[in-house]
Amino acid sequence: MKAMKKILAVVLCLLMVLSMGIFATSAADTDNQVIYFEVPAGEGMLNWDGAKIYCHIWAYGGDSFAQWQSKKEACTKTDTEGVWMYDITAKGFEMEEGVTYAVIFSEGNNQTYDTLFDTTCLGDTLYCKGPESIIEAPTDSSKQALAAYWKNADPAKYGPVRQLTSLGNVVGECFAPGADAESLYTDFLVNKLETTLQYVNMTEAELMDHASSQLGLSDERAYELELEAGFHTPMTNDELPLPSDPATDDEDPKGDATGDEFEIGDVNADGKLNIKDATTIQKYAAKMIELDEKAQVRADYNADGKINVKDATQIQKKIANLI
Repeated sequence: MKAMKKILAVVLCLLMVLSMGIFATSAADTDNQVIYFEVPAGEGMLNWDGAKIYCHIWAYGGDSFAQWQSKKEACTKTDTEGVWMYDITAKGFEMEEGVTYAVIFSEGNNQTYDTLFDTTCLGDTLYCKGPESIIEAPTDSSKQALAAYWKNADPAKYGPVRQLTSLGNVVGECFAPGADAESLYTDFLVNKLETTLQYVNMTEAELMDHASSQLGLSDERAYELELEAGFHTPMTNDELPLPSDPATDDEDPKGDATGDEFEIGDVNADGKLNIKDATTIQKYAAKMIELDEKAQVRADYNADGKINVKDATQIQKKIANLI
């Protein structure tokens, strides 16, 4: 009988310990800063096998929590098939409110692309949308990465960071703190354009047009940013086209509504096709000057129905005997 009581006492003690452990785990799940990752599965998902998953976090523009794929970055497998948990608190780290972070989940050589989040995303799950998530790796376009998305967070603010790749293509949807389309384009012009030209079959003008259009910039605004970055020479006052004289317009034997009797591209109607015409077009495209109807006809050098930096570039090539 005494032995039976001792056994019961031991069992009760064990049950109490287990219940305390369960309670502690439950409390940790509630109080700790935790994020989840759903391992990509299916054809074309870069062959993730889900054997060991790591979580790399850093304050965007700042330092990482831990070294790449170190023990501090190891994730824990959950009871849900294919879902892993990273307990930020248990690893000795803490996210601060008001700070934007980025995260990459990885396995061997596979990894997700930089994904923005903050404390409002804690408890959420990062996942991939299938083959459409496969994107060009921004710093090395010969490689691929996986864009990942939060299941519940605002996709306009939290998700794959928007960047221009080494080939001038746009990836990602969310601008990093302080960034916008104009700042990304300026950074591309100043820091990446020269290198990118070595890897693409485009002229400088074509690449700039490709990158700016990818970012949704108008031709006029792109030109202004290019001008600020030193890619065009601003016109001096003596290079500005002379204003037309309305009183003599009807007497002009050369000009008509089509402008055909002037050479296309001779915007200032001085009988010459030169850099002044290209500069005039650039100035007009940037809305710095006005052109009359006849001059506008002559300014559409490539006859695409638009007056923009493409026309100026074609004139510059013609002058340099490149076309």
